[in-house]
Amino acid sequence: MTDKFFQNKNYQKGINDFLDVVIRYAKDHEDQQERINVVSVVLTSMLKAPNDWDKYCQFNVDMIGDNFIESMREFKSNEAEYFLNVYVDCYRFLSEISFSMPNAMALT
Repeated sequence: MTDKFFQNKNYQKGINDFLDVVIRYAKDHEDQQERINVVSVVLTSMLKAPNDWDKYCQFNVDMIGDNFIESMREFKSNEAEYFLNVYVDCYRFLSEISFSMPNAMALT
């Protein structure tokens, strides 16, 4: 069990770096705009409230946490596969926190 996954400064840097690359990715992938928006909102929330995401998302942290961060680190602005991995993982984390945390939608 990883108690401080989203609070980890290296992981936060990985999320921030990914968000920077997504800005360039968005310019060339207008068809993915809705997914890009979802990913950006979820990741920004993870950065703003890491304690809540750590507390309420332990299942997915344990199951996919390291792969989630690795997909963000591997993402380049022309590699849709890695973006799709991050999108799916964000959806999993969002689903878990929505089920686990009272008033979870206030995080977004």
